[in-house]
Amino acid sequence: QIKTNVTASDKDYRIDLIMPGLAKSDIIIDVNETTISISYEAKEENNNAIHPRDLLLSYNSFQRSWTLPKNVDPASIDAKYNQGILSVILPKPDTEVPVTHRIEVK
Repeated sequence: QIKTNVTASDKDYRIDLIMPGLAKSDIIIDVNETTISISYEAKEENNNAIHPRDLLLSYNSFQRSWTLPKNVDPASIDAKYNQGILSVILPKPDTEVPVTHRIEVK
């Protein structure tokens, strides 16, 4: 079970996941206009088998999605993986994103 902590500050939203034992290349973060998804799939081999037919493979996987807040620009999201903790930072813009848009008639 992956432990997750989601927090908000005046500057940003932050998602922290405790994911020890993974390589950075195992972690996948996908973002679209409304959703951020974090997943991984890791293969582990048991090399202690006496005979090749006894070789054990196990797969661990995880996938979780969150709806992005309306005021987050998906292109500004940043992620770091350090000592088994994945930290995803979703900066809040300096100015409020307007909820409505006026369309000019041409």
